[in-house]
Amino acid sequence: MAEMQNDPLLPGYSFNAHLVAGLTPIEAGGYLDFFIDRPLGMKVLF
Repeated sequence: MAEMQNDPLLPGYSFNAHLVAGLTPIEAGGYLDFFIDRPLGMKVLF
């Protein structure tokens, strides 16, 4: 049985091959349709 990995941005959502492959069914206005505001890109503030 494959180990379930959760997406840290959306707890409880299974981070599996569908998400990685871009096959996640995202509908406009749905719970997976959200914006991540990262003005500094991938830089971390420490």
